[in-house]
Amino acid sequence: LTEPRAGGVTYSIAAGKVELEDPSISTTGKVRDGARIIRDLPTMPVESTFDLVIDPQVAGWSACKILASVINENAQPQGPAIAFAIDERTVRVTIPEHERVSKAKFIDTVMSAPVPTSLLELAAVVICNQRSGVIVVTGDVEISPGIISHKDLVITTTIPAPKPTALDPLVERSRYVKIDTHNRPKEQARLADLMGAFKQLDIPPSQQIEVLQLLHKTGRLHAKLVME
Repeated sequence: LTEPRAGGVTYSIAAGKVELEDPSISTTGKVRDGARIIRDLPTMPVESTFDLVIDPQVAGWSACKILASVINENAQPQGPAIAFAIDERTVRVTIPEHERVSKAKFIDTVMSAPVPTSLLELAAVVICNQRSGVIVVTGDVEISPGIISHKDLVITTTIPAPKPTALDPLVERSRYVKIDTHNRPKEQARLADLMGAFKQLDIPPSQQIEVLQLLHKTGRLHAKLVME
């Protein structure tokens, strides 16, 4: 790991197997055992003001205003406001005069302020671990309606006839499983529907992850996809 310029100094070194999160993208990889730091990273000294940069997944004017309000209530409950939203990702905080003698204590107060995450409208996240085959879903993940087919597997669906009997049901055979929206708002299906389709198709976890990656690439998976 070097400085982002030609001939820059080296800050850490690593060795080991490089795992590709996406086999189709060979320029981004991960070394599981991490790196060894050989030089301290330079840090900018904190002056009378500092900026808090919000993660892109939760960025927005609403999130910045909420964060600034929380900081003002906890770090400066009385007196003029010290935190202001200056754009969709940045909150600028001014350290009061009487706190500049011990900046670390004030910054700790700011960073530990309780933020009501329920008001931030956090994006849903799907976390996939390719090594263990575990899929973790947070939030109510939506997917656009569509149809999934899996190799040559034939799906058999039994639909009761008007007068069904155990010996004479009406059987419908199909090579596809439809992800229905059931007239939901915005005509979006839920990830639970997709997982149900996976179960019907008997798709192993590794291939389920591949399907999720493809849905994410085509914009049909309305969530942040994290590959581990």
